[in-house]
Amino acid sequence: LPTSSLAKLEAKLANKSNLRKLCTVVKAHSQSSKLFIYEGTPFTKWMKDYDANIITHMPIKDGFKRIDVTDYTLVNLIRLGTDFTADLDFDIEEFITSELTKQFTLSESEAFINGDGITKPTGILSDTSGAEVAVQAKEISADTIKHLFFSLDSKYRENATWLMNDETALYLQTLKDTTGAYILPDFDGNLMGRPVVIDNAMPSSQKGAKVIAFGDFSNYWIIERHNPTIKVLNEIFSLIDQIGYLSFEYLDGKLVHPEAIKVLQLS
Repeated sequence: LPTSSLAKLEAKLANKSNLRKLCTVVKAHSQSSKLFIYEGTPFTKWMKDYDANIITHMPIKDGFKRIDVTDYTLVNLIRLGTDFTADLDFDIEEFITSELTKQFTLSESEAFINGDGITKPTGILSDTSGAEVAVQAKEISADTIKHLFFSLDSKYRENATWLMNDETALYLQTLKDTTGAYILPDFDGNLMGRPVVIDNAMPSSQKGAKVIAFGDFSNYWIIERHNPTIKVLNEIFSLIDQIGYLSFEYLDGKLVHPEAIKVLQLS
């Protein structure tokens, strides 16, 4: 594969993955196992005239929060027959990078949403370090959606997004009021003025499931510990006339401000 393949893979991942578009991607390639996020609260005050005494006694909250990060490895193996790889009309680079993008995106979404923080990154819905459960209800309704919307602090609502799977989005489309009229008659990709993103790694409707997340997903950090790698395995599969392409991603994920995303959980 050309040396440009890794750059193409990274570009495809950035374009394909909804979560990579919503969240903050941080490159942390150093050996350090921690990152820091600023937790301070700057102080602002009107003054008629400059007063150094006021400046020096401003009640500013300083501080950084340490985030411990881990190297979780996502591995993928593609095997191709040598008749394909030797065909000059077969764009092997495009095929490999496209297949890796599809598979990595699916696996990333599952981890960044539902990850346990043990064998994969800690997900947005983690019970211990994930988004806060703001609404619990036996079923989804117009009222529960409104409660979820306003449970989020206004400073996060400005850039907030709804995250749900196809099943939940379809259910919202079928909701009717007491007169039988559809609550969302013309779904245009927005709900209460904020965009809806579909990711089928989000849980389906069952007791205890966190079916809808709403918030500013830029507060979830996708941490790239190393650049992706692709190794070409010429010898291992040579007896069956195949070549292997072994690929790795080294990632972690952290919701650095749990209050930035709220969740609707079915009870």
